[in-house]
Amino acid sequence: MSKLLRADFVRLFRSKPFFIFCAIIAAFSVYLNIGHSVSLNTLNADYAILPFELLIYFSFAVTTAVSFFAGVNFSDGIIRNKLSSGYSKTEIYLANLTVCAVISAVFSVLYMTGGIWLVVYKKMNAATFITHILAGTAVAVSFSALGSAVTFVCRSKAVPIVVSAVIILTMCLGANLLHNKLDEPEYNREIETINGISVEGAEGFVYGNDDEVTFKTVKNDKFLPGGTKRTLLESLYRFIPAAQAIEISEVSYWSDTPDTVYRMENRGVDNFGDNAEITSPFDAFKTVDPFYCLIFQIIVTLAGIMIFRKEDLN
Repeated sequence: MSKLLRADFVRLFRSKPFFIFCAIIAAFSVYLNIGHSVSLNTLNADYAILPFELLIYFSFAVTTAVSFFAGVNFSDGIIRNKLSSGYSKTEIYLANLTVCAVISAVFSVLYMTGGIWLVVYKKMNAATFITHILAGTAVAVSFSALGSAVTFVCRSKAVPIVVSAVIILTMCLGANLLHNKLDEPEYNREIETINGISVEGAEGFVYGNDDEVTFKTVKNDKFLPGGTKRTLLESLYRFIPAAQAIEISEVSYWSDTPDTVYRMENRGVDNFGDNAEITSPFDAFKTVDPFYCLIFQIIVTLAGIMIFRKEDLN
């Protein structure tokens, strides 16, 4: 299999589209982070979005590049040549998957290291910055596993790009629904009276700053208490790469105290609805759990191999 890997990497490094993708991602990252640097340092802003904000959109670039690279195997007859050379379908799939994982890792590092200005300006320590890059790369590799599986099932270059995009959008929708369900508070705060007049059950009322308003706390019927159902939904949420990409994209920088403070909005299922201070570089792995990334990659890869092995390539 080493010869197969060597051949695929040679083909990758001779691929002009790969280097074009790299150049575009690097240029976009520099452009994006120059704007963030200016807003935070020149304008003395108290808030700035970190360079992880577009990670969910970055997933489309990963699956597009992976589909293009893996799809060449079918359009140029490379698969048949490999099979005739004695390689099994499993070896061909795993070699391609390895190269695609490297592609996604390179893209992720190029995109996220554009935020190195955070370390230079001492807004984030190097260890925290590196762990967030690793977390983002783990998510990117999950998307590359998805792109590889779709490409080997569809056996083309163009169709897998569309199919992968639809799957990612579906995952985003599912992640959003799960997040909203898990984020439901146990109690809601409702207006009870305005200037001594009860407004319970009324709709469309307004009140001003000078009005005397009282509130009451009511039980939220949509709240999901702890138990088997919540544990399962939390695990499913962590399992979806789109959910992890959304979570890490919400990492933001706040300087609302004399000391530099980093907070993560909606940091994973442990702190739904809350901002959490980043106290350790390893807090990045509370947002993106490498274990769930690995499980997703294994499941998608096994499914892809099983389907690919049953296909007739003649």
